[in-house]
Amino acid sequence: MDSLHEVKIGFACSLLKETNKAMPEVCYESGYKTQANFYQQFFKLKAIKPLQYRKQFLTRLASPQNNIGIEGEAVIRAK
Repeated sequence: MDSLHEVKIGFACSLLKETNKAMPEVCYESGYKTQANFYQQFFKLKAIKPLQYRKQFLTRLASPQNNIGIEGEAVIRAK
């Protein structure tokens, strides 16, 4: 059963990183019937809440070291 949750949460992580879908959509598209179960399993496997995961990823993505903006486009630095 844990491997099924790992697959579902892995898919949820992809949705959180690659889309702006609302949390209920991510929950249901990942195969969970209730948000409570989704949040519980996500936290159990990732040790972070889904919204925090998304924010953490977006923060890293937008960091100057990556030269990538929030929308995923390259950022050109002025010299």
